[in-house]
Amino acid sequence: MLQKEASAPLAAATARPARNGARSGATNGDASRPADTRSDDTRPDDTRPDDTRPDDRAVRAAAGREALDWQRILGKSKSNVVAEVLRHQGQFYQWNHYPKGDVYDPASRSQWYYHAHPKDQRPGEHGHFHTFRRTDDKPAHLIGISMDKFGKPIQLFTTNRWVTGERWRPAAELVPALDRFDIELAHPSWPVNRWLVAVLRCYRPVIAELLEERDRTIERWRAEHPDADVLEDKRLEVTSSLDIDLERDTGRLEAAA
Repeated sequence: MLQKEASAPLAAATARPARNGARSGATNGDASRPADTRSDDTRPDDTRPDDTRPDDRAVRAAAGREALDWQRILGKSKSNVVAEVLRHQGQFYQWNHYPKGDVYDPASRSQWYYHAHPKDQRPGEHGHFHTFRRTDDKPAHLIGISMDKFGKPIQLFTTNRWVTGERWRPAAELVPALDRFDIELAHPSWPVNRWLVAVLRCYRPVIAELLEERDRTIERWRAEHPDADVLEDKRLEVTSSLDIDLERDTGRLEAAA
């Protein structure tokens, strides 16, 4: 439900016994996506941007400013990023993917959806985005973006494989894919799609570090639980995370650029 005022809190997700055929770890709608038979281009890359270079800080600052501009524009329309996702989607239920069927750009093989867990599982969060890039016929998870009840990003996080049912890729293969995440679609909202792209570009080195920390967490867990299938171990869900403040972080990048 859209809010009358941009600053009004979003309505929380409603519990639902039937989870739309999907558990929290299912990428709802994946089966309906055509298999991509193009060659995989998410190979390891040693040319990762160095955040100490002024030009990289400038690129990140510009991306952060773009994301903030989209938030400002939506605010002038008495909306926000999350409200745009939920527009015309009916009741907002826990676990269901929004928009229905996910968003997928076949040109870039980029994908995302928004959903919410029960409040006791993720306190302080309204819901979160899961972003992916497809390799072969399966999505590989890039980063999760937690949103507050006012539709603003508050945390970046990575997850264990079972959470999204992804095709597991090591960080060395995923980091180059961050530069190829791009959604050029009007559905469900052009501002939301471009906002997501801008956020990933703004936090690109941070996301790379979180993916590397994810891999280290997985290896530590495997060493501590040698009898467990670590990638399917429900005791390990979030593998790395970092609280963020888009306005603060963009300001710092602009000052340093």
